[in-house]
Amino acid sequence: MFELKKRIFDVIKSASKCGEDRTRWLGPEIAELGITHNGLDDVPLDSILVLAVLFSNGSLDDHEIVEITEIGISKLNDYIVILSEYSLVTDCPTSGKYQLTEKGKSACHDIFNNVVVRRRYELKRALENIERMYSKLSDIQLFKNTLDSA
Repeated sequence: MFELKKRIFDVIKSASKCGEDRTRWLGPEIAELGITHNGLDDVPLDSILVLAVLFSNGSLDDHEIVEITEIGISKLNDYIVILSEYSLVTDCPTSGKYQLTEKGKSACHDIFNNVVVRRRYELKRALENIERMYSKLSDIQLFKNTLDSA
């Protein structure tokens, strides 16, 4: 299960860094989930990476989150404050590490589910496009044969 969460986290991390993916699907997915998970659509999109890393790895401290997500420490502190205000993240008083609340776990479950569904859809669409091109390869060969015989 850990490996699956890690792989999905990597997709989210990649999407959060790619402006096109952020605009095309990550932002809209999060906005749509804001209906189910009150406040999720109000947090900065970059803070979703913090939720995702906690969902993938369990409780982490500031330095571990920064190392994995590559978010600057000052931004991380801002994100933690906002995520805490929306009851998505809490800090453990004994360990000093951050962890997801039940609301945060539920939101991440839905985010991860949507990411897999989205990724599957995109890959199927890409495969269909490749299959269409493959089916037309014979047309290219016919055209080449026509040129060769001319």
